[in-house]
Amino acid sequence: MLRLPDLALRLPSLSRMPEIGALIGRCAAVSIAGLCLQAPLQSAEPAQTGLEAAEPQRFLLDPENTHVGFDIVAMWILRRRGEFTDVEGSMTVAPDRGSAVIEVRIRVASVDMPNRDHTELLLSPEFFDATQHPWIEFRSDRFVPGQGRWLDLPGTLQVRGISQRVRFSAQTSRCTLEPGQRCEVEVDGSLSRSQFGMTEYRRTLADEVHLRIFATMRSDPVQLVPAVPNPADD
Repeated sequence: MLRLPDLALRLPSLSRMPEIGALIGRCAAVSIAGLCLQAPLQSAEPAQTGLEAAEPQRFLLDPENTHVGFDIVAMWILRRRGEFTDVEGSMTVAPDRGSAVIEVRIRVASVDMPNRDHTELLLSPEFFDATQHPWIEFRSDRFVPGQGRWLDLPGTLQVRGISQRVRFSAQTSRCTLEPGQRCEVEVDGSLSRSQFGMTEYRRTLADEVHLRIFATMRSDPVQLVPAVPNPADD
């Protein structure tokens, strides 16, 4: 049994109590500082939500069920119609389905009109100049798909190597945005051919060209294929 004098010998002397208190204080400060330094590092990488981790949804244009037509007025009263038969494109929809972008490419050499001479004229350097500029390209600005009305569809159109801002109208109410389902989009608008360097035959052909597209799109097949498990992961 310890006697009081022995206990007193084992306890630190009163003269050393301030040093011990300071040591405890320093340890506490270091521990707190360590916690403070770790906290920002732990919160700097927030967990991804399902929406952030989702990939944009892509729809590919179905050329077999897409029609690109145009018409132009000749001699002030005659309306000449034609079409392009080779078109490709896609629509990319944001993960939250709040916005989408349409991209379309049309092969100039696929232009077709009832009169063969008119077709050759459009392919010539005076018009589309198919040899030097084989593609017509359009990329829309972001828009909100799936609305039940016509909406503005501004974007950039490139013809004959010349890019111009244009504004079409689009109807996307028949586009459900569901995987595996058809998405039908109708685009309507007019453009000035002279803005793209096609200034010939002004006395016989109007400057305004009316364009109309009926496009059918389907989900990118790559998105619909389930991931194949890797045997090495088993």
